[in-house]
Amino acid sequence: MFVKGLVSAVATIVFAAVSSPAASQPAATGNGVVLMRDGDVFLGTTAEQPVGCIAPMMQWNPVGNIFSASGRAPSTVIGYTTNSQIVTSNGDWLVLQSAGPLVVWFYGNLFALTGTTPAPGEEFTTAGGGLGDQFAVTNLGSVFRWLPCNGGHWTFVGALPIGPTGATRETWGKLKIRYR
Repeated sequence: MFVKGLVSAVATIVFAAVSSPAASQPAATGNGVVLMRDGDVFLGTTAEQPVGCIAPMMQWNPVGNIFSASGRAPSTVIGYTTNSQIVTSNGDWLVLQSAGPLVVWFYGNLFALTGTTPAPGEEFTTAGGGLGDQFAVTNLGSVFRWLPCNGGHWTFVGALPIGPTGATRETWGKLKIRYR
């Protein structure tokens, strides 16, 4: 009975150690990099070059954490663009050097850089784009755009027609007076 209980306890511990919380799940990939939601970075390497459409198996090595490397407070990674820009849920804008040792540059916070004041509870939920424009969107529909001209910069470009709609409540008496 003791052995059966011990095996069950060990299996539970192993399962708990292997099960990853949502923050440790993959957030984005690109340029031979897998970026986890908690900021961990895995770099794929291979000794072989792809031949035609046959790609060799890659070795994925942990190389560090973007928040530790940049000196920023931990947040959640929500996007990684084709030109190695990272956007976090709190709006931090980081750039990852994916070749060689892990180097991450903090370029600012999107809310601060654009002079936009976030609404209470507003956070970024997605970011991405191609080789030119990059976009980042908040949970309340605020849209930000990065343009590569003049060294690259972010601007607030409007809001999606989603989220809560402001409404004022009128008393029954005010409504009666308005519609007399």
